[in-house]
Amino acid sequence: MGLNIADFIHTVFTKITKAGDIYLLDYYPGGNKEKNQTSTHGNIYMVIITGKFTKKNKGKKTLGRIGHEGFEKYDRINDAPVYIDGILVKGG
Repeated sequence: MGLNIADFIHTVFTKITKAGDIYLLDYYPGGNKEKNQTSTHGNIYMVIITGKFTKKNKGKKTLGRIGHEGFEKYDRINDAPVYIDGILVKGG
């Protein structure tokens, strides 16, 4: 039984402003449904994060999540707004 690492790759894009603020766009892959591997929310989504990043991430703040049609279980998200297909569906 082989394991395809591409099914689980978690990518983070970093933006540092001229003022020194750090923003992360944290990409969560959707997994591989044919292999019964799915993400927490059922498909590909991104999390926007900012703050003072430490090893324990106590200073980070989630600014929001971005998903598309099929994004599931967002009712469990209470720390930031949720956008699906560009429409605010929770928070704000």
